[in-house]
Amino acid sequence: SDEIWDLAERSLEEALALKGWDHIVDDGGGAFYGPKIDIKIKDAIGRKWQCSTIQLDFNLPERFDMEYVDEENGRPRPIMIHRAIFGSVERFMGVLIESYAGLFPLWLAPVQARIVVVNDSVEEQVAHAK
Repeated sequence: SDEIWDLAERSLEEALALKGWDHIVDDGGGAFYGPKIDIKIKDAIGRKWQCSTIQLDFNLPERFDMEYVDEENGRPRPIMIHRAIFGSVERFMGVLIESYAGLFPLWLAPVQARIVVVNDSVEEQVAHAK
């Protein structure tokens, strides 16, 4: 219902306000079951990619008649939270690789160091180090 959708939207707005995070409302950008917060990342050439999302779903708990027993033996309806921290892992890795243009920082690089022999007199020590 529109009331449930509005409640979910207000809840997300309040959560962002409590964190002090700036945001832009994307009217019509929610999923079919509720509004969402998308976190978009810019790649090296300025394109924006949605990588993380948090969605509030008041509809499915109602549709499936879900409830739980609270500390006062009441039976409130839960709020379902859908979240994808990295979105698609492939998309996240693609944005990461593009952002660093393949030149990853040391902590992320698949190869952190290489030994290069520049003098034949140290070749034996280098062979031992490898």
